[in-house]
Amino acid sequence: LFLYFYGLGRSRYIVTSNIIIRKSSDNNQSSFDIGSLLGAGNTSSKEDSLYMQTYLESPQVLEVAEQKLNFTEKYQKNLPDLIAGLSKNISKTDLYAYFKKQISVIFIERSGILKITTIGYDPQTAYNLNNLLINQSENFSNELNQNVYKRQLDFVNKQVAIQEDKVKKAS
Repeated sequence: LFLYFYGLGRSRYIVTSNIIIRKSSDNNQSSFDIGSLLGAGNTSSKEDSLYMQTYLESPQVLEVAEQKLNFTEKYQKNLPDLIAGLSKNISKTDLYAYFKKQISVIFIERSGILKITTIGYDPQTAYNLNNLLINQSENFSNELNQNVYKRQLDFVNKQVAIQEDKVKKAS
């Protein structure tokens, strides 16, 4: 065991990032509420952070990591360490399980922080995987917000059309 950890085993490098997901406040809500004073924070941001956590640990993000970082290649078993790393003919299920062991996404409810930690066999791989997760979270959040705004705009446009019809019928 001593020989493995101090002789044969590859080093592991850890990169940690903290992100905060905030939603702009709705015009109908007061910017001051008792929940925020008691530490409840923005509940929609909490929901978004939990949703983001689930997304970052998903097989879809593994596919992006595979495409952009060659995840399987970067985490292959290498000599002299034949214990740590991925086998050449690994199943998709085992690859996904391994991916989830190399990343940690934890939502810290009290502070509203999403803590992203990645592990790599070299510093650059750990950093690149962490950076990929941050970029994916930003893209996901932007896409989610655009969809919400598009639905709101569609609703407003329909309401305007309905009111225009009413005005035409009344005149």
